[in-house]
Amino acid sequence: MNSGNENLKEEKIMREILDRNYQFFGEEGMNRIRNSSISIINLEAIGNNCALTLVRSGIKRLQIFDNSKINKDDLIDFSSNPIS
Repeated sequence: MNSGNENLKEEKIMREILDRNYQFFGEEGMNRIRNSSISIINLEAIGNNCALTLVRSGIKRLQIFDNSKINKDDLIDFSSNPIS
């Protein structure tokens, strides 16, 4: 019973976060967006921004395929403090 209440709370929080999207796309449009499955291949510069935008738009299922190796310079991009 408690998990049902938690799911309702989570959904309420998501509705508040995505309020502008719901106003723009409407209930049906947001249901389509949130229930979509999207795959992104290679997360270079534009792929990173696409993934971030999709997640912020409310996509629930996102698959990412990238065979790049992470190096020290890549980590600096995501950190406020450079790695020494």
